[in-house]
Amino acid sequence: MNKSPSDTIFQIEEKINLVLSENESLRKKVVFLENELSEHRNLIISEREKVKNLENQIKINNIAKRNIEGEENVKEMRAKINEVIREVDRCIRYLKN
Repeated sequence: MNKSPSDTIFQIEEKINLVLSENESLRKKVVFLENELSEHRNLIISEREKVKNLENQIKINNIAKRNIEGEENVKEMRAKINEVIREVDRCIRYLKN
């Protein structure tokens, strides 16, 4: 069975068309996947920003909690500072006399 040159050319053309069609399909898939990747990257950036905001809120809440818990310590410190100031004032008055 000898194939004629025109049969061989026809088969080659069919294979070329098949490869070209597959190539076009793959190009479309690449574009779709690149768009999807870009969307996921944007989503990751957005989620990272949300995480940073939540971490900052946690820090603020912890500071506020410490301040509320430490309010008694602040009152004690103020009392001690006032006591020291009164003592310094007494020493200054004594030295002036």
